[in-house]
Amino acid sequence: MASFFSRDPFPINKRCLVNCTDVDIPRSVQHILQLGSNFCLPYATIPVKKLITDAEFAIQNSGAPNDDKERIRHRIAGHVQRVLGSRYRENSAGSSAHISRQDLHNNFLVLMADKGNATALMDREEYRKKALALLEDTSTYKLCTSDRTERIQRKSNEFVKTMFDNKHIDGKLRSFLTNYSNVARKFYAIPKIHKDGVPLRPVVSCTNLPTYLLSRFLSQILRKLVNSKFNVQSSARLRKKLIEKNSRKQRE
Repeated sequence: MASFFSRDPFPINKRCLVNCTDVDIPRSVQHILQLGSNFCLPYATIPVKKLITDAEFAIQNSGAPNDDKERIRHRIAGHVQRVLGSRYRENSAGSSAHISRQDLHNNFLVLMADKGNATALMDREEYRKKALALLEDTSTYKLCTSDRTERIQRKSNEFVKTMFDNKHIDGKLRSFLTNYSNVARKFYAIPKIHKDGVPLRPVVSCTNLPTYLLSRFLSQILRKLVNSKFNVQSSARLRKKLIEKNSRKQRE
């Protein structure tokens, strides 16, 4: 019975949190970080202006009809009012979160690892040097003298208009495919914790690019032309099919 009560209610799982620095992380901080990026830390003050700004930006770029946009605004406003009207309840996770804000220094980055669904703590300067080393590889990346995002957006919208004029798409789909966000590609890197020296894997995010919605639209068309007979959902599914095929051959 004594061992039961002395057991740590928040055990540390080293597979969920990997410390890539030379700094000892306080146990209270480890409790929070090992929960992963989907765990929401409580705000000391709720950023209402940022919530409204981000929500309005998403609504304006959703391509939805004006009536639907208004309904979405009212629902978001209701959720924000309920959150502001609710009382914050202190708990063990909440108190640890406040400790985490004090213990975590600006010199560290909390990142998702390349594999294992783990969280990695990395030195900010080390991350910066490794990321710059990737970008300096001229065989992979080329320095642009100007931002071409606006030109790509203009050509994409012209192509959408051409499809509408030729009656290949309707007005609702045209509004959905027309892009006004003008967001450039974003480069970031995630640590490969399973390799020596913790190298970085480069990632170029194409979400919300001028051609992003067009790519999704084209993907839906091509998906209908693909024969599922030659597609594999996962390596486990492939292994199962190979075992079944081998078993049939042995029986024959």
